[in-house]
Amino acid sequence: MLLCIPVSIIYGEPVIYAFIKSGLVCFGLGSILLFITRKHQKVIKKLVKSAKKNKATSVLLTFFPHPRMVLQKDLDIKLINTIEERTYLLEKLGLEILVIQEFTEDFAKLSALDFVRTILVNALNISRLVIGYDHHFGKNREGNFEQLKDYGFTYNFTVKKISQQEISDIAVSSTKIRKAIENGKIEKANIYLGYNFMLSGKVVNGKNLGEKIGFPTANLFIKENYKLKILMAAFVRILLVI
Repeated sequence: MLLCIPVSIIYGEPVIYAFIKSGLVCFGLGSILLFITRKHQKVIKKLVKSAKKNKATSVLLTFFPHPRMVLQKDLDIKLINTIEERTYLLEKLGLEILVIQEFTEDFAKLSALDFVRTILVNALNISRLVIGYDHHFGKNREGNFEQLKDYGFTYNFTVKKISQQEISDIAVSSTKIRKAIENGKIEKANIYLGYNFMLSGKVVNGKNLGEKIGFPTANLFIKENYKLKILMAAFVRILLVI
């Protein structure tokens, strides 16, 4: 039986989370802002295992809205997972804390040092950091792995780099997943994702155009306008409970 540890969603301005006694924090996975893949799951599982071994709290730091939505005003970007879907998937992996930091223009102006001091040290009580090998952060992307090692000496935390191969594998699978979904090859996308592609919403009335030609459709209203939506055929089993 899978034991699901509740994920605490922390959304908004930085505050001090005193219940995190020793945070093993991971960020800088790039495409995890869009969706979670089989490769992401492998990294998160390592994070959770390491946290347990070191008696630390496993923490994943991510951002919403996607930075491109804020900085480049790219409102056409579509995410494969909603926040709720990502939370569900991460909970199944045993992650303890999911931090969803609101990404704003003001937040983007934080220097690398202020980000480390305000978010990682003061808010998340970091003891160890796991980061993508080529990830940059802070204003003008000034922060990098080497700087983090220096900050680690100052603020007493260690830094581990996710290998170039692991990040490259994630990038490759991310491209393949999006292409597969957009081309209607859902089963292929599911292989890369490591789970079934999800669409969650409320069935609402439509124009009944499909019914007129012998193919009635279900119109699913998805409240998240950033969610990648597709037209698809599916088999539905309805269980009648009396």
